[in-house]
Amino acid sequence: MRWQGAICLWLLTIAGCTLPSSHAVRAPERPVSTTRLTRPPLYASLPAHFAEIPPATNETNELRFAQAQEPIAPGRATPEPLAAPLEPLAPRRPRTNPPPSGDWNLERLTRLALDDHPIVRRARWRITEARGAALQAGLWANPRWDTNNPQVLGVGMNNAYNAGFQTEIPVKGKKRLDREAAQQLAREAELAALSDRYDVLQAVRRQFYAALAQQRRVVVSRELVRIAQGARDAAQRMFKAGLVAETDVLLLTLELQKAESELLQAETLLVGRRRQLAAAVARPDLAIGELLGDLAGEPPRFDDRYVLEFVATQNVDVLSAQTDINRRRILLRRAQVEPYPNLYSGPSQQWGVPAHSPNNQFWYNFAFNITLWDRNQGNIRAAEANIVDATASVPATQNKLLKQAADALGRHRAALQSAERIRVNILPIALRNQELVQSGYRNGLMPVAQLFQAQRALFEANLQYIDSLEDVWSSAAELGNLLQLEQFP
Repeated sequence: MRWQGAICLWLLTIAGCTLPSSHAVRAPERPVSTTRLTRPPLYASLPAHFAEIPPATNETNELRFAQAQEPIAPGRATPEPLAAPLEPLAPRRPRTNPPPSGDWNLERLTRLALDDHPIVRRARWRITEARGAALQAGLWANPRWDTNNPQVLGVGMNNAYNAGFQTEIPVKGKKRLDREAAQQLAREAELAALSDRYDVLQAVRRQFYAALAQQRRVVVSRELVRIAQGARDAAQRMFKAGLVAETDVLLLTLELQKAESELLQAETLLVGRRRQLAAAVARPDLAIGELLGDLAGEPPRFDDRYVLEFVATQNVDVLSAQTDINRRRILLRRAQVEPYPNLYSGPSQQWGVPAHSPNNQFWYNFAFNITLWDRNQGNIRAAEANIVDATASVPATQNKLLKQAADALGRHRAALQSAERIRVNILPIALRNQELVQSGYRNGLMPVAQLFQAQRALFEANLQYIDSLEDVWSSAAELGNLLQLEQFP
């Protein structure tokens, strides 16, 4: 009788009735704390933001269990909110910050990003989801209990009892086409996962060289501070010896203050670039130290013809667009066979009392829809239009990628030329000019204004060189994404 009691309880619950107090589900007889759990503010401090969330205590679990067992009053669909707040789920796995050992190179950061980046992990699960959907799409529907004949009850010896089932039998390969179309979606998910992977690689590479360039700017700013401090000290000694005026000392002190301010700004920006790099790796709690890399190293070499040919034929976006054409062609074939009716078939049996009753019989059912007005004309026309749409998407995708490749190649070539010209022609002249002017000023042959100009010219030439190198690697990372390069540089 347990199942009958459960049905009655269910009917009473639907009707909005309450059980007598003797039958109500009571909370366990145990002391329950009414203390409300509190947590510190989320952004109280930076370490607290990244701290691991502690699990719920036994006291909290008891309070939730007791409240969850309270009977629901009439007219109320859900109980009151829980007094104890629900803690967020614990992290997927505990993470420990690698020590800042100084070996922060591109290879290590790339490996960290690909190990557990949420975008890469999400792409993997989307593939699993698409494959599961493809498996499900090819399965037949379960049989259903259906005798196709009414039960005859309440007439004594003429009672007739029926039992049987029916199942749907797809025709014209409908389930096979459903699974093939779903498999094409799984293929598109795999290509999308590759696209996400290379996007992550591009983000890490670009941010790495941006931080490396800013690290080099800090070095240049420190060198400028050293030069300005040396010039200021020399001017002070010359002023004490009566060789220069006090205004020279003041101007050089002002120049030193400007150089120190620029150094402080460069160091602050370096901290931000390193944090952005940690975010690109999907490890915002990572304490990145000094980066190891050669900003003036040899970048990958790109052949224009090969780049344009590859992005137009082998890029994952083009392959995904071509896969979508195949899927839509399968869907057109599926729409064309939809008017063919599926069979609904299955055995049934009827028996009466006594066993030799004339009501005892057996039959086999066949049923199907009659295709008369609805021959799936609209869906077939829509499927044909979808093929035209998908076919047009391929050259549109190719044009977009070719435009991106041409722009990246142009920026890469221009940055290479600019960096080479600055390195070969401008930097040596600026350095030699600064050395001559500084020597002439110490000997009283050059005015202080010319010393300022020489120092600034050298500083700005170095910054232009660093900017050009950063553009070289930024465009190279973009081309590496278009070419789907695993090895970089």
